[in-house]
Amino acid sequence: MAVIAAKVSNRRVLRFADFSELLADAERVATHPCQQLGNWTVGQTLEHLALTAAWPFDGPGSFKVPWFVRYLIVPFIKNGIMTQPMAPGRKLSKAAEKESVPAPDFDKMEALEHLRRNLERFKTETPHYAHPALGKLAFQEWVALTLRHAELHLSFLVPE
Repeated sequence: MAVIAAKVSNRRVLRFADFSELLADAERVATHPCQQLGNWTVGQTLEHLALTAAWPFDGPGSFKVPWFVRYLIVPFIKNGIMTQPMAPGRKLSKAAEKESVPAPDFDKMEALEHLRRNLERFKTETPHYAHPALGKLAFQEWVALTLRHAELHLSFLVPE
């Protein structure tokens, strides 16, 4: 039975200052037994973070957001997305789910390594793709978005 992510009350409160903190937490959940509060396994979660961390460099694939969201809603919420914790429970479109949510049995160590490689790209590459919902982002905005996104997903995994 699927968990309603928005109703999970005992998630961890995370706030990453940089990618080293994000990777330290990802390593902890990959190498220790975890209580899974949400619907995704450790492997799924880490691979989802790895896939979306590549978006600034490789593009988001065919994932698209309706025009009215991009132009009528995003301008009012963009700053909050970068600075505040992300709210759980947002439903991904079928296209986004297909391209960014791996199978439940995805290997967590492979996912951790993929995440590590994609975060390293921020040191040597310049993001040149727009976010499908938020549009063109500056380098620091991509970093902030990646950190806030990781905080959300890793909050559902509680190392024992």
